[in-house]
Amino acid sequence: RNMTRSGESKALQQLALLLPQVVSLMQSLLSSADNQDMLQRCLQALAGWCKFGISLSTLKTLPFYASVKELTRSPTLCKGACELFAAAIKTTSYPAESDDTLMEVVDDLVALQPLYMEAQAQRNDDFCEGLAMLSRALMARSSKFIASGRGQTLQLSHFCLEMVAHPNKGISEIAMEYWDELDFVDMSARCEPMRGPIYQALLEVLATRCAPYPAGFVDWDSCEEEEEEFHMFRRRIEEALLNCCVCLRAESLAILCRMLGAAGSNWEAVEALLFSIGAIGGELATQDRPGQRQQVLASVTELLSKY
Repeated sequence: RNMTRSGESKALQQLALLLPQVVSLMQSLLSSADNQDMLQRCLQALAGWCKFGISLSTLKTLPFYASVKELTRSPTLCKGACELFAAAIKTTSYPAESDDTLMEVVDDLVALQPLYMEAQAQRNDDFCEGLAMLSRALMARSSKFIASGRGQTLQLSHFCLEMVAHPNKGISEIAMEYWDELDFVDMSARCEPMRGPIYQALLEVLATRCAPYPAGFVDWDSCEEEEEEFHMFRRRIEEALLNCCVCLRAESLAILCRMLGAAGSNWEAVEALLFSIGAIGGELATQDRPGQRQQVLASVTELLSKY
């Protein structure tokens, strides 16, 4: 049945009172669990209870924190552990989480990059998806902190570039949301590499590793990938390309034209770059500064002279 807001609020308050008992129960289960299925269920339960008061700071005080942190390295339990950390990061704390608390998670994530690369090679998508979700949660919670360049935050952003290029489109889209959150941070609040240079790298990843047709593509009847899925993903890529163009402006076209000139005779690469150029065309048309217009004209002239 439907519940009023006041009724829902009262129910949530009553559930929050049970949090100490839940934590105690989870501690007991985590310490005695003798199979991964039980551990996974415990992680899921804790993630669900985070909204009742388990913030990141609170999670760090719990006796099983070190054990949960270690599970982010597990090939089979990483995703569950990352979901718990992401839920805790999303939970509002008073006072707000300190930068040092967030930095610890950043450092831990960056340290997991070699395991991520192994997992991708082994097609362990759950492991990779867990790290992508946790990175997105960090950026959503404290985008200004991530954009500041402090500590290893810049390394985390470069790691997320690699996640955008993941062959699993679902993981790639999660990683793209990391960059969506960055767009809300004013340029004055970002370190220099998070203004232009990081978008140049993102533009290249999107155009050369995300946009191309499946390798060896002949037609959709013989392709393992669904045509509709491919084109839906390309629409998501278009949005990300536009965000790059908003930041880089005319330079985005110059970068794509340079890559096109080096693409050779590989039709998939050429087509993907032409698609990327088309995706940013509308944004480039809005450039009203003479210098920007001249740069666009120079890039278009060079493009037409080659094709």
